[in-house]
Amino acid sequence: MGQRGTNTPPVQRRANFRNSREKLEGLLAANFREGAQLVTLTYGEGTKAPSRKLADLQVRDWLRAVRDKQGQRLRYIRATGWENGGDGCPVHRVVVALHAASVASLAGLWEHGPVTVEAVHGEAMKALAALLMRPALEAERDPVPCGRMWSPSAGLIRPEQKGEKAV
Repeated sequence: MGQRGTNTPPVQRRANFRNSREKLEGLLAANFREGAQLVTLTYGEGTKAPSRKLADLQVRDWLRAVRDKQGQRLRYIRATGWENGGDGCPVHRVVVALHAASVASLAGLWEHGPVTVEAVHGEAMKALAALLMRPALEAERDPVPCGRMWSPSAGLIRPEQKGEKAV
């Protein structure tokens, strides 16, 4: 018996990716109607690539610092990809619903390297969902078996999924 999640048949894996992408597209559409900012957090040249666990802690610390500086609950969806097919440094992508000017000022809280901020509106949301899931789709597997490809913050509006009944 292998490690959990490693023996998933290809047909089921594709269905899981499709369902995850649809759920992500629904969350983006429901929570970021007026547009959003895509913040890309990268690591500087000469920086040693952190482990997956450390990279996750670093992006969580940045989100906590942003929330504390804003003084309000932060709504976001985040995903981490790895350069060079998983051998390079992590690239964190965070979708937030803040004004571009405030996000740019908060970018200074990331101490590990360059930060880019891009506005995303309307039809670009579907492309954004594909961008957040790209590392897993390219590898045709989850970077971490049974792990999440993306993570939402608490307090997001959850759209009704296919087959669910409204209460």
